[in-house]
Amino acid sequence: MDIIVLPLWTPGHFQLCVLKPPKREIVFLDPLYTKAGFGGQQYVSLLRSLAVKIIPGKWSEKKSFDMKGFPSQDYGVDCGIFMLMSALYVALDAPFDYTISDMPYMRKWWCLLLMENFDLRSSGKLFAHWREEAKAVLEGQHVPIFRLRKRKFQEVSQEPAVVEDLRPAVQWVVQNKALFRGHVTMPKYLSLNQGDQQRVLRDMSEEEDTGARGLFFFVFHMCYEQGLRVSAMFDM
Repeated sequence: MDIIVLPLWTPGHFQLCVLKPPKREIVFLDPLYTKAGFGGQQYVSLLRSLAVKIIPGKWSEKKSFDMKGFPSQDYGVDCGIFMLMSALYVALDAPFDYTISDMPYMRKWWCLLLMENFDLRSSGKLFAHWREEAKAVLEGQHVPIFRLRKRKFQEVSQEPAVVEDLRPAVQWVVQNKALFRGHVTMPKYLSLNQGDQQRVLRDMSEEEDTGARGLFFFVFHMCYEQGLRVSAMFDM
């Protein structure tokens, strides 16, 4: 592992520890202690022992004041957001370019980031990094690149699992042809145009026992030791 991120909690406050095994480096980060020390002292000996168990030997240590530009939490209750941002920036090895004054935007940004990266399937990844474009969106000066129009739920939801798994399954069969002695017929669904594919999925959702399911089958022959040849269709 290149990075191991360990969130820490003391009563009323979050801190962060990051282990970097390739460098044998421990980073203790606490926005309340940017000039000296570390708030989670009760964890320090435990984390040092954990590091040595992962890779025996001497580990170097860094704290908040060793990190150039590390922002301080001079007021407010934003330690959770500070922890998330610290983990992200340390993992990316990026220079710290935010301050406590950005916290209201950061809260919204994390919500947008999570929505964009978990099945909204929008393009462009506008919020994948904290930058001026993202801040402009949160200030209402920039229109997001994705808009969900009022449509039926089926049209905006993600692909069914049978479709999402179909392509990697086909790829596996292609890459492992040597495991099959005969010809394997790929699912006919993939050869349909987009309109027909949507019709098939609609038929399957509206009627459970439908012939449309056959379009998702892999068809191949098996030969048993008894010399019998049989056809087999496996439903995903």
